[in-house]
Amino acid sequence: MQSPFMARSYLTDDAGSRRAFRDGWFYPGDLGVMSAAGSLRITGRIDDRIEIGGVKANAVIMDQTIEAVPGIREGICFTRTGAHDVPIMAALIVPADPASAAAVSQRTRDAIAENVSNILVPQIVYVTDTIPRTDRGKPKRREAIGVADGSERY
Repeated sequence: MQSPFMARSYLTDDAGSRRAFRDGWFYPGDLGVMSAAGSLRITGRIDDRIEIGGVKANAVIMDQTIEAVPGIREGICFTRTGAHDVPIMAALIVPADPASAAAVSQRTRDAIAENVSNILVPQIVYVTDTIPRTDRGKPKRREAIGVADGSERY
């Protein structure tokens, strides 16, 4: 984005300024697609920041909160498009015991509400047997949508 009113850097973050401000443009880190009609739809982020309803959160901290829930072997959070193209929070979990999926799904919501934010509580918790990850173990949040679409939901 360019504007004569745009800041030229972050006040106290030189490294962040070098990443986000280049050649007179501001690169906020959002990913999006342009429709044929010329409207922009934000589809995600290049980093681990998640934003829902104006509330920003670090996805890594949310993942750690999910994985601290008793009965969850591993889990991640991600955003996906809900009704009317509004982004919603979701979680993908691998329960230690698949028979406890409903209970650990609710405990996941409770943990996020208690430790992070009520606004960031996953609207949908998907249960799977695998979390998509890079070779280094980092969650592939965009691929989580495809895994979620074939998973049981709570």
